[in-house]
Amino acid sequence: MQQSNQHVTMAIIAVVVLVISGFMGLVGKSAWNRAEAQRQEEILEKAAQKTRAEQFEKILNTLLDDVRMKATAYKQDRKVLGELVQPINLEKPEYITENMAVMERLIASLRMTADDIMAAFEKADKMFKETLSGADADSQARLSKEWAEMTSTHIQTYVAFFAHEEKLMAAHKELMTFYAENAETMTYNAETDSLDFADENLAAQNETLRAVIKALYLDQAKSLSEKP
Repeated sequence: MQQSNQHVTMAIIAVVVLVISGFMGLVGKSAWNRAEAQRQEEILEKAAQKTRAEQFEKILNTLLDDVRMKATAYKQDRKVLGELVQPINLEKPEYITENMAVMERLIASLRMTADDIMAAFEKADKMFKETLSGADADSQARLSKEWAEMTSTHIQTYVAFFAHEEKLMAAHKELMTFYAENAETMTYNAETDSLDFADENLAAQNETLRAVIKALYLDQAKSLSEKP
């Protein structure tokens, strides 16, 4: 009877040991699973950060290329504005009428291009914010700061530039309007490449209007040279 009880006790002990061993195995497996899950999360987060960084760079490069292309087109068209009021191009009254019409179309086109350039920044900003979706707060703050630092200078430069451009376009149009109103009273002087007026007051007004344009050009150049 005593021997039988010993066998039972040993059997119970064996079962307990087996249960404990199994429980410890489950605990160990659970801890491993948590560690593995954390490792996978870190891998996925690093991949997500890399993807966001690549998207960030792509958006920025696309923006700069787009703005550069539009700015080049603007500058090419912009040269025509000054050419339209060159004395040689105002030799005859019909030239003035034609140049006036060309200027009005040109100014409308320049303003449209300027709007397109500023819209490019808005579009890029919207795309950038979409790339931040799902990023943690720290990543959003860091990337937003980097984005603001890289775009704010460009935006400020173009805002200032186009503000001057509006003044220049208005001044050119005022000068061309002056020529249109006095087309019959002025003559082109080929020797001096200038416009002569029989009326001294008109001659003085012509000089004043041209001086305003020259001053605006100088002011714009100074403003751009002082950009941050």
